[in-house]
Amino acid sequence: MPEDSQQQSPKLTPPDGAGGRLDSWKEIATYLKRSVSTVQRWEREERLPVHRRNSAPNAQNHEADNKANNNRTIKQVFAYRSEIDAWWEQFQPALANRAAPLWWRPSPAWLTAAIAILVGLIGLVWWVKPDFFAPNEPGSRSPTKFAITLPAGAPLASRGSIDVVISPDGKRVVYLAQREDTTQLYVRPLDQFEARPIPGTEGAEAFPFFSPDGEWLGFYAAGKLKKVSLRGGAPLTLCEVDSGWSGGAWNSQDTIVFAASEKGGPGSLYRVAATGGAPKSLATPDPEQGELRYVCPKFLPGGKALFFDVGLVDPQFSPQIRVLALETGEQKIVVEQGINAYYTPTGHLVYQARDMSLMAAPFDLATLAVTGDSVLIREGIRGVDYAFSGDGTLVYVPDDGQLRTLVLVDRQGKERVVNEESRKYHSARISPNGRQVARTFANAKERELHVWIYDLEEDWFKRLTFEGEQNNFGPIWTPDGKWITFSSNRDGPPNLYRKWADGNSPAERLTTSQLVQLPGSWSPDGGVLAFCAISPNNIPDIWILPMNADGKPRPLVTSDYANLSPAFSPDGKWLAYFSLEGDRSHVYIRSYSEPDVKWLVSRKEGGSVPVWSADGSELFYRAGNKIMVLSVQTTPTFKAGKPSVMFETSSSFYGYDIFPDGQRFLIIKGAEKGQAQIHVVRDWFEELKRLAPKSS
Repeated sequence: MPEDSQQQSPKLTPPDGAGGRLDSWKEIATYLKRSVSTVQRWEREERLPVHRRNSAPNAQNHEADNKANNNRTIKQVFAYRSEIDAWWEQFQPALANRAAPLWWRPSPAWLTAAIAILVGLIGLVWWVKPDFFAPNEPGSRSPTKFAITLPAGAPLASRGSIDVVISPDGKRVVYLAQREDTTQLYVRPLDQFEARPIPGTEGAEAFPFFSPDGEWLGFYAAGKLKKVSLRGGAPLTLCEVDSGWSGGAWNSQDTIVFAASEKGGPGSLYRVAATGGAPKSLATPDPEQGELRYVCPKFLPGGKALFFDVGLVDPQFSPQIRVLALETGEQKIVVEQGINAYYTPTGHLVYQARDMSLMAAPFDLATLAVTGDSVLIREGIRGVDYAFSGDGTLVYVPDDGQLRTLVLVDRQGKERVVNEESRKYHSARISPNGRQVARTFANAKERELHVWIYDLEEDWFKRLTFEGEQNNFGPIWTPDGKWITFSSNRDGPPNLYRKWADGNSPAERLTTSQLVQLPGSWSPDGGVLAFCAISPNNIPDIWILPMNADGKPRPLVTSDYANLSPAFSPDGKWLAYFSLEGDRSHVYIRSYSEPDVKWLVSRKEGGSVPVWSADGSELFYRAGNKIMVLSVQTTPTFKAGKPSVMFETSSSFYGYDIFPDGQRFLIIKGAEKGQAQIHVVRDWFEELKRLAPKSS
C-alpha cells in the first residue's frame, strides 16, 4: 500500500506477534499498513525504531547498526509496538501526505519527454530486458568491477530512459550514443577496448533489446520496429509502430512483445513474430480501473509469462509491476510502487523502488509470486540505466547527481553564471520586471520539489511553497508580477494553483480535475490562462481557463498528437506552441480567435518550447541544444521569417526564458562534468545472493 494512501493510526490492525513485539519486517509493515520496502526505507531515513537480535537497541549505535544490518533476513529484526506508536505520533504529519515522485507521471514515453521539455521535469523512465537467462547456476567467484570510457565523439545519450543493455552471455554492451544532431546504437565487446557504431541504427530511440541468442538487436527508429544482426548487414523492418514506443522483449519462441500507442490510444502491449508481420494486441489498459498505460515488458524464463509496468491515474498508487500469462491473458500484481522487474537465475525478483533504488526479493516461478521481503541491494544508478546478463554481469551508469546551474547568456552566446551553487533545478521563469526568477528545485534530501523565488539583484532565495512533498512545479508569473501559478498534486492528480509572489497567503486552487494539468502562459491582460491537460487517451491538449465569473476550463487545441507549451503573444492575439504531429516536435503559431488557422514556423530540425520577445517581433524556440530565433509580423497580415541559430550551449540545458529587454536569456544548464562511463560488475549474482539471501 502506498505510504501516502493511508492516514489512520497504525494501531488499528495489529499482527499476531507475541505480546507487544513485532518479529519480522512483514509484521512491522502490516502493523504500519505499508509495504516492506517502505518501512525498510523509513528505518534508513526516518529512524523508525527497528532492532536486531544480539545488538543493543540504543540511539547511540542506531545508525551504524542500521547500515550494517538493513539487508539481513526476516528473523533478525524486531520492533516494539509502543516505540513504533510513539514514533508514528511524531512523524505522521510529515509522512501522511507524501505523493508519488514527479519522475513518474501517467503518460506515454514520448509524452514524458515532451512534458520534461515543457516544465523542466525529469520524466518517467523505463527499462527492458528479454528472457535470455541461462539455466546454469553462476559461479561462486567474488565480483570484479571496472569502468568503460566511451568515445568522445559518441557519448552516452541521456533520454531519461534505458540507454544501456548487455547481451545474454555478458560479452557485449550496446548503448545509445548522441552524435551531433542524431542518435546511433554502439556496441562495445567487453574483451576489446573500442566501441563501434552499428550501421543502419541512426535515429534509434531508447529501449534497445537483444534476441535470446545475443546475435540480433531489436530497436525502434522512425516509426518502425526493426532488428539488426550484430554480425553485419542492413537492419530489417518488422512492423510499423504508430507512437509511444516504450520497450520490447524477445523470447525463445521468436515472439517479440512491445509497448506502444496506436492512433493516440493508451500505451498497450502488442506481439509480433521476430520474422516480422502485423502486430497483434496482447493487453490494453482498462480506464474504468484507473489504468493509463502498459509499458516495458520483460520475459520470464520459458517465454510464457512476462513482467510489465502499469501506470495508474492516481499517482499515489503508481507505478505498479504485474505479471502476464501470454496464453490466458491473466494478470497478477507482483509489486506495488515499483518498476523494471526482472527475474534472475538466483531466484530473485530485481526491481526499482519509487526512489530509484535497486531492490531484490525472492520470487517463485511456479506461483509467479514474491515469497519474502524486499531488501535494498544498490543505489547510485542514473535513472534506470542498468542491465544484467544471464551470466551475472551487471552494467549501469552511475548517477551524476543532475546538478544544474543558472546561467545568463547574451545573444552572441556569451555566458555568465548567475549563482555559483549548483542545484537540481527543474524550471525557471523570469518575472515581468526582470528582477526575480520563479524556479523549481529539489531540496537537500533530493526528494521534494518546491517553488522558490530568487532575487537576481540581491542574490537571495525565498521558498514559496511548503504544502506537501514532491509536488509543486512548473511556476509561471502573472503579467502584473503579483502571482505565481504552478502545478501541484497535493490533493490528487497535478492541478493548477496560484499564490501571491510575496508568499503572504495560502495557495489558491484554480482547477479541480482528474486530468494532469501544467501551466503554460497568461494572456497579457491576465484574463485567460493557457495550460496543458493530459486527456483520458493520454494525449496532452491545450486548454484555457477564463478568470471571469464563469471560470470553466475548456479545450482550445486538441488533436491525435501531443500539443504542448502554449505561449500567448504580447498582444494576446496569437498563441505559439509545439506539437508532436510529425516525426519530431515542431513549433506552430495560430490565431487565438481562430484556432483552426495555424502556421508551421520551425524547420526540418524541429523545435519546442516557444518564447515570445516582449514586443512580439521575435519568437525563440529550442532545437536540441540550440536557441533559434525568427522574426514575426502580425499586421496587416501574418508573416514569419526564416529561423536562424541564436547560439548553442556547450552542454545540455533544461529550461530557458528571455528577459524583458530581449538581449539576455536565463538558462538552466547542466553542470560541467566528465565523460559519462558505463560501470561493469562481473559475477554480480554473488553479491546479490549475499545481500538478499533466500533462506529464512
